[in-house]
Amino acid sequence: MRRARVLLIITLIVLVYALATGFPVFLRMFYVFGLLLLFSLIWVIVMARGISVSVRRATLRTSAGQPLVETVSARRRHSFLHGLVEVQEQTDMPVKSPGAVIGLEGFEDVKVDLEVPCPQRGLYKIGPLKLYTSDPFGLYRLQRNIGQAQKLIVHPVAADLPGFLLLPADLPGEGPVHIRSQHVTTSAFTLRDYVNGDSLNSISWKATARHGRIMVKEFEMEPSNSIWVVADMEKRANSGPAGRDIEEMVVTMAASICTRYAERGYPVGLLAHGSERFSIAPQRGPDHLLRIMDALAEVRATGNTPLFDLIAELSTKIGRYSSVAIITPSLDEEWLNSVRHLLQRKSRITSVVVENEREAAPAPPAVAVRVAALGVPSYTIPAGAEPAAGLTAVGMTARAHDRFMQPIGARAS
Repeated sequence: MRRARVLLIITLIVLVYALATGFPVFLRMFYVFGLLLLFSLIWVIVMARGISVSVRRATLRTSAGQPLVETVSARRRHSFLHGLVEVQEQTDMPVKSPGAVIGLEGFEDVKVDLEVPCPQRGLYKIGPLKLYTSDPFGLYRLQRNIGQAQKLIVHPVAADLPGFLLLPADLPGEGPVHIRSQHVTTSAFTLRDYVNGDSLNSISWKATARHGRIMVKEFEMEPSNSIWVVADMEKRANSGPAGRDIEEMVVTMAASICTRYAERGYPVGLLAHGSERFSIAPQRGPDHLLRIMDALAEVRATGNTPLFDLIAELSTKIGRYSSVAIITPSLDEEWLNSVRHLLQRKSRITSVVVENEREAAPAPPAVAVRVAALGVPSYTIPAGAEPAAGLTAVGMTARAHDRFMQPIGARAS
């Protein structure tokens, strides 16, 4: 538009000279410049209205570090329309908005893929897509919005934690004692000979072929162990030299633990009081895990609930057959009293203490050592470390795993 204004000023000056001097050359220049302005304006309006543009996003959820890929389709409605159009995505994420230039040729849809970087978890707005059209002389540049703004959810990264073990809660099927089920379940722990009255659904055809006689599976009661993940999102606890990295590490560890055990079929719940108060009861299934990840994408460490009160609230929701994973950067040892109370109720507990430095300290925090002294598996991780490599066991954690952890029984064939 700046070029159009400059040319308009020149056109007006030429008109003044033409009227003042009467020279034909100034009058002809006025006509040329005026027609050029009018032609370019009509061209850019027709271009803006004569192009059909749509954007398709396969999903509005992604993980931090994974770009959101969307497909932009452009098509001209009139055969005489030629040229280039520019499309640019709009978002409130702290990234440079991606864009592309599309050439209009033929009547087929021209498709381009835009990758929207998603470096940080959170809730963001994406859209509308902006379409820019221009005339051949670059005098005018019109903008048109395509679509509506939508909510984009960027989940935290769920890292693999090979060195992390969550203790079971002495449930049937998790140790050497198996309680038989009268119904078919997903857990089969042994084989036996067929007897009259056995269901045909319980026959193991592979074992029957191998042994030369009819063999049936013996099923056990499915474990009902519920796992609660407690993420400490108190503002005071998450303050430290590492800044925002402390909060992000707490959320990353919570997402990693929830994902790991949800994928193994355990009912997982989340308790976190930050910018929002989330208390999601343990359930199974990918839809439930998605709900937890949505909550972890949204929560911020701006809460006022200390970890002691958070665990006290949790104690009213759990029973004996529960395991608890506590992720906290708090160095206040008051919350250890709540841990002792849960231990008295026969709950299994694992703790992860996030250090408020970006690099590991020479010695683990005192609170992590105190937790390990209670016989609770305890881990530490610096706020700026890679989750898989930075997770470090404290004290007796390894031997506590050997004492309490039982291997998952092999499935009968």
